[in-house]
Amino acid sequence: ITTGFFSDLERSFIHHPQAGVIGGHIINPDGSTQPSVRNFPGLWVGLLEATKLLGRCPWLAPQYLLPQFNYRETQAVAQVMGACLAVRNSVWQELGGFDNKFFLWFEEVDFCKRVNLAGYEVWYDHHISLVHIKASSFSQISATARHRYFMKSLVRYLYKHVGLVSAGLVWLLSRPWFIVSYFYDHIISPKTSQAD
Repeated sequence: ITTGFFSDLERSFIHHPQAGVIGGHIINPDGSTQPSVRNFPGLWVGLLEATKLLGRCPWLAPQYLLPQFNYRETQAVAQVMGACLAVRNSVWQELGGFDNKFFLWFEEVDFCKRVNLAGYEVWYDHHISLVHIKASSFSQISATARHRYFMKSLVRYLYKHVGLVSAGLVWLLSRPWFIVSYFYDHIISPKTSQAD
């Protein structure tokens, strides 16, 4: 964390009395900005994630990814990344904290959504900053397993906040990807390793 992190955070909560959650400017180790503010995902984003198109074609979901977001301006937002997220204690107690049925992904998205639904605000404050090494906490997990956990949490979020039909469609569309990935990881990849 950077110098003055906690005092800046306290000041921000005082300055924004309706804020239930405040997030800050997340910096990559090379000094560049790590995108950390998004809108809430819906069916379209779920379908793009299930087919792994979102990472390859981010221009398909600009309303979600917010590529034009101004990280030099403090403003109310839909959600902030959990790597730099602080919660007002009274709001945490009122909402019961994170939903522990989410694993690794979307617990902060769900929480920010519940904060909004409860009438509180989520703020991004550019004065608050920290350096974050992306995905270092689960670097030992295979890409297939990461995607499986990610999709499980996304489907849970969609079921909880968008509806059963959306969650079901995304779940069904994600199945073929897992079959192909499993085949590659357990049949093709081991043979390639043995040949080396």
